[in-house]
Amino acid sequence: MSHAPSWRTASPLLCAIAAALGLAVLPSCDGDGNNTPTPVTTQPPPPPPRVVHDGTYQVPSGFAFGDYFSTDRTGTLEAVIDYTFPASVILVWIARGQCTAEMWEADQCTYAATSFAGGKPRRVSVAGATAGTYTLVLANFGDQDEAVSFQVILTPTAAAAAAAEAPVTATRPGWFGRTRRGHP
Repeated sequence: MSHAPSWRTASPLLCAIAAALGLAVLPSCDGDGNNTPTPVTTQPPPPPPRVVHDGTYQVPSGFAFGDYFSTDRTGTLEAVIDYTFPASVILVWIARGQCTAEMWEADQCTYAATSFAGGKPRRVSVAGATAGTYTLVLANFGDQDEAVSFQVILTPTAAAAAAAEAPVTATRPGWFGRTRRGHP
């Protein structure tokens, strides 16, 4: 009387069939006929996006403001900016490091992303943003004062998920300055 091999004592033929069918979990298919469990590895889920900086400011016509913030890991930064009047001309910069009002006015900041056109809410993103300090700059080139609100969201890379959670800091208040003459 013959009986079929069990999964515990899988034969090389059964292992070959299982491999051909794409079955990944067989406890005893190590190629030598040993009954050694085959480990199965899975990737951890990517970490969820999180708000790393937000705020609301009154931005007079002809003025800009900058706000510094820091991130603790690599990922995609996305700034979402909303304002009151659809016809307003709101320009957005995300600069690497601390971009002061004087640096911005002299166009001496290192920009990771910019947005000079588009509707509201405006979205600006930086893929592969490394951990560090950034400056969000918003300028009102419109004819009327604006109430501007923003959120900066960090979606960490999968590799950054393994990093220890560290606090995200923001320096408040930021700076206000006159807008540059004309558009950037």
